Amino acid sequence: MLKSKLCLVLSMLGIMAFLIGACASEAPSEVKNAADARDAAVTNLQKHESQNAPSSDIEWQEEDITPPGLVGAVTKKFTSDEWTIRVSYPVVLPENTVYQLVVSSIKLGWHWKGTVEFDGSVTELTAFKQMSKEESQRIAEEFVKNSPTFIFDGIEDTVRLTETLTARCPYCWVFIFVFDCSSAGYGDRTGQATTQVITPHEAVVTVEQLEITSAVMDEQWDVISQEMISEGDGEPEGAFTVAELLENQVYDTEVTIWGEVSLLGELFCPCFELSSGGATVQVWYDLMVENDDTERSSVSVEGFSNSDTVIITGELKGEGGVYYNKGDFWSSVVIVLSPS
Repeated sequence: MLKSKLCLVLSMLGIMAFLIGACASEAPSEVKNAADARDAAVTNLQKHESQNAPSSDIEWQEEDITPPGLVGAVTKKFTSDEWTIRVSYPVVLPENTVYQLVVSSIKLGWHWKGTVEFDGSVTELTAFKQMSKEESQRIAEEFVKNSPTFIFDGIEDTVRLTETLTARCPYCWVFIFVFDCSSAGYGDRTGQATTQVITPHEAVVTVEQLEITSAVMDEQWDVISQEMISEGDGEPEGAFTVAELLENQVYDTEVTIWGEVSLLGELFCPCFELSSGGATVQVWYDLMVENDDTERSSVSVEGFSNSDTVIITGELKGEGGVYYNKGDFWSSVVIVLSPS
């Protein structure tokens, strides 16, 4: 009888020890900070990728890498000898916080991305996988095809990889793709002035440890921020001011200018004024008829209004004709740079 009771007690102790050990390896039931989110992600990886996931006994070094001046969000980095975990989250009530995590190892070559919520639930965004050039290329191509420029009117069978460059950091590559769109311009051009013409593009996409870090189209469009790339003085790269256009007049030749729109809808013509650099030019968007009666395609002006900053591709007309004056600017493409 005594022996039976002793066995029962020992069995109960064994079960309790097992339960305690199991609970110790579980993720926190409530995620209240970045460290809790890190632990939840690691526990989730251990359940599904036990052989390759970070171990539970790692001593992490924590660092706040939030960009200076950024308000309303925090990014923490946890590092060990082999692993790095980056945790980003908004500054809101804990129960409303969704943590964005990237788990990676330069030494071992692994990468994972996911989210962790307040209740400890983990959602996988990118599977736990080895970093490689092939996977990086797939991510870059998918990024190009999912960009607003391509989604708007990209021609599917024209996407082609032309060059792959190895960057200086581990698991880093630069992929150069070319593709065609059926109209000019960048981004989602719904409601904007566009010209229906097959337009070639080149996209240079940098992938570092399976993360897109840079994507530039035609050396002038930032695909990530969806805006034109400006020079240090705030002027759009590759575009002239109106003052520069008029100082170096080249007639009947395609050129790109930028400036602020005014008098749109106020003149007795399908035209408006564009000003920059202290000079103004009259820009036509319809009724552009050559002396031989050839009529240019009209350009929609529904996508912008007075006081907007726009980039316009077109040409400065030379000797006056029957339907136009010398110095008129005929537009072919208008891109809104900065709405008022």
